[in-house]
Amino acid sequence: MKGGFKLYATLGFLLIALFYLIYPVTKNERPLNLGLDLQGGMQVTLEVGLEALVRDLATDRDEQFDKVLRAAGANAKTSDVDVIATFVQEFEKRDANVRLSRYFRNTDEGITRKSTNAEIQTYLNTQADKAMDAAIKIVRDRVDRFGVAEPSIVKQGTRRISVELPGVANADRVRKLLRGTAQLQFHLMADQNEVATSLEKIVAFFRDGGKATPADTSKAAKADTTKKETPKTDNTKNPLLAIFTPVGGTTFGVAAQKDTAKVAAMFRRPEVRAMMPAGVVPMWAVQPSGEPGKEVYNYLAVRSKVELKGDYITNADTQFDQFTNAPEVSLTMDSEGAGIWSRLTGANVGKQVAITMDNVVYSYPVINEKIPGGRTSINGMGNVEEAKDLVTVLQSGSLPAPVTIVQERTVGPSLGAASIEAGKWSVIISFIVIGLFMMFYYRLGGVFAVIALILNVLFLFGILASFSATLTLPGIAGIVLTMGMAVDANVLVFERIREELDHGKNYKLAVHDGYAKALSAILDSNITTFLSAAILYSFGIGPIKGFAVTLMAGIATTLFTSLVVTRMFIEWYSGDGKRTVSYG
Repeated sequence: MKGGFKLYATLGFLLIALFYLIYPVTKNERPLNLGLDLQGGMQVTLEVGLEALVRDLATDRDEQFDKVLRAAGANAKTSDVDVIATFVQEFEKRDANVRLSRYFRNTDEGITRKSTNAEIQTYLNTQADKAMDAAIKIVRDRVDRFGVAEPSIVKQGTRRISVELPGVANADRVRKLLRGTAQLQFHLMADQNEVATSLEKIVAFFRDGGKATPADTSKAAKADTTKKETPKTDNTKNPLLAIFTPVGGTTFGVAAQKDTAKVAAMFRRPEVRAMMPAGVVPMWAVQPSGEPGKEVYNYLAVRSKVELKGDYITNADTQFDQFTNAPEVSLTMDSEGAGIWSRLTGANVGKQVAITMDNVVYSYPVINEKIPGGRTSINGMGNVEEAKDLVTVLQSGSLPAPVTIVQERTVGPSLGAASIEAGKWSVIISFIVIGLFMMFYYRLGGVFAVIALILNVLFLFGILASFSATLTLPGIAGIVLTMGMAVDANVLVFERIREELDHGKNYKLAVHDGYAKALSAILDSNITTFLSAAILYSFGIGPIKGFAVTLMAGIATTLFTSLVVTRMFIEWYSGDGKRTVSYG
């Protein structure tokens, strides 16, 4: 490489690096994106629920199907096995002649009764892959609408999604935003008389220890049950009433937030389910009621039949109630949905309709009149942010399968600032120590190595900025490691040159042979390190990937500065043959 070309190449790279580092600053932007560990934020790992997806794909189910699917799901939670593969294996293990096509017959998808179990498994895996891709797209859309700058959303393995949200501080909002499937549905509320009758049976059941035969409530059924009266029962002897207050009407009762899971578990008992009105399921209201500090959640009786789905919603927007100024979400339906909504409201004037999403009731207003035009609203929002988040979720569409948060990590802004400070000082101290050592031990050669090291760091930051890479704390470690590797290459060259000079060669030939003999060692160490970094980049996530990117970029700049820039300085200084560079 000629001296002029080395100079122009160095100047060219320097100008490009400075452009990418300085130009964003002129626009009040950061030249480098900072990772979660440097600016704070939240990292969440989501897992797509294949058990629910398989259940939804089934066109015909029986008790055996549900039992095997639950077993496959439980097995997947305690190990790293694939739910679909386990589901098929478990079925064939229980009955070698079973044909899964009976559960998944779907002519549109080419699944007939003659389809083999292997074809069914392939079909399920294909649908799972599609669900995964759709989930990534919807999660990305939700995050973009949420307003997070420079988020990272990547597929992790086959069934997980890694989401990094820099700068996010409200973890609860993020959890609600990400894990909801956004399956909006409209149900009618249960009949009040049936709820009252059922409630008395359930209270009596737990009063009697959860074993006695339910009391005869025929008399109670004849009573006026429209009034919201609490059954007179000794709460101290009834485990249900200790944490749950019956209400009546279309509300089974109320409970404090800390007790909602216990109450739901009691209502899931098969004996209790049998006491509930046919086709009715209990659902919690999304918002609490009651005085501040004494908030309780309503456990509502909702008919399981879905009268209208959110698929017909064409637009969702935030607005404010004209009387109370409370935030609410306005919904607009397409013509088909408007027709269904008009018929539904017209035929059920005076009744309550529950607007639910992901099995939680957002609103349950009374239908006062037939509502034409396909417009309605969801009220009961806690604040404007909650209304906006619901609009974001609805506009992004429904997830094809539920996603659950299996891992999350939150980094506070103060911890991020401390990491930046620590990282900055680690780079400065490393540079000073390395620079002093090189200049003290290799004299003028060390000075050239330090200048090359400065250019090396500039080139490295320029490359990271040009590729919009994210700088993380491990990335800073990669920069420090790069500085060490950069001087290591110069040390190899300088030692070779000293050996050649000791052998009596003239200075120019010693420099030439020194670089030639050090080249293989420099390339070997850098190439093997580059390959290791590439593997880290391929399989790592988040900070690990940031470290790998920094290290690979650092290796490229190290090779250029140690083999080209430092040699250019040496040849420039000793070019006239009158001066030689001292190597200590």
